[in-house]
Amino acid sequence: PKLISLSDFSKIKDTYYSNTDVYNAVWKPLEQYFSTDGKVYFSPSWQLYNIAIEYAPIDEHRTISQKYKIYRISSTRLLALNNGKSKTTKTAAVFGGIKYNFGKGDWLDLKEFSDSITVAFRDVPIIEDSTLRSGVTFLPGSQLEYEAVSKILKEADYQLVDNTTGITATEELFKKLSGQGIGNMLISTHGFYQPKDTVVNSYEREDITLSQSGLLFAGANSALDPKKRKDIPEGVDDGILTAKEISRLDFKGLDLVVLSACQTGLGEVTSEGVFGLQRGFKKAGAHTIVMSLWKVDDNATKDLMTEFYKNLTSGQSKREAFISAQEYLRKKYQDPHKWAAFVMVDEF
Repeated sequence: PKLISLSDFSKIKDTYYSNTDVYNAVWKPLEQYFSTDGKVYFSPSWQLYNIAIEYAPIDEHRTISQKYKIYRISSTRLLALNNGKSKTTKTAAVFGGIKYNFGKGDWLDLKEFSDSITVAFRDVPIIEDSTLRSGVTFLPGSQLEYEAVSKILKEADYQLVDNTTGITATEELFKKLSGQGIGNMLISTHGFYQPKDTVVNSYEREDITLSQSGLLFAGANSALDPKKRKDIPEGVDDGILTAKEISRLDFKGLDLVVLSACQTGLGEVTSEGVFGLQRGFKKAGAHTIVMSLWKVDDNATKDLMTEFYKNLTSGQSKREAFISAQEYLRKKYQDPHKWAAFVMVDEF
């Protein structure tokens, strides 16, 4: 082992993807130990969790990930524990084009559907943001993304879960996938992370923080609006899936989950990692996760995911497919806020 002292990263101000400052501060001192034809694995810590340092420009034309095979992993211990990739099935669930506004009739229909599902663990989300409380809008790009990716997977002979769009893309349906051994999952929706300063002991911290991040499914606006919450029948999930709920599910065998939503990579940064959606899915058994570090552009996200799945089903590895899709996006949208939002974790 070698201890390498890096520059003070806090001096770099929001220009991570437009100049070589991050490369000079983080990667350049380490580069003497890299092999040009080898792989570089890194597990970020503290503020580096929320910055895609693997996209740091090394010059006007290339990023560090284009020069080396850079892999972001949740913990370096996984490299020692990894005994080879498990076999994955060609089964997939694609959620997108979700309807967030429900009327009373919609909830009553869902009540009949939910009665056929074994009651799963339910959690009350911690949401205090008044902007989010006013409700979320339908995502046209998500609908197009859902249709395009579903078509690509079907043509590649994947077996797809049905009824995962519009009014039927419910939290109940997602939870029903627990224990089904599904191999691939794309969730295109609104995500949230609601940080809150709470003084608690170490045993309670993870539970609380996992309730502060999540994904929105069908009917979620009723839960977000206190006036409409009364429309939700007793015993029916509210459409807000928290990371805590995800952590109680069984997703062993889930080789890839793509969280095509805003801020899905965020959470409370601790000495044990990020307590958020990433933590929830890893505890449930997911292997590789694609997630975002900030609010993402609807159309740019649709383009990235469509290109990614085209590459993936053509035979490329997950990392190759992702890097190629991102390069495609970088050429189409020069603004880093549109092409640098998503990162891939634990692809090895």
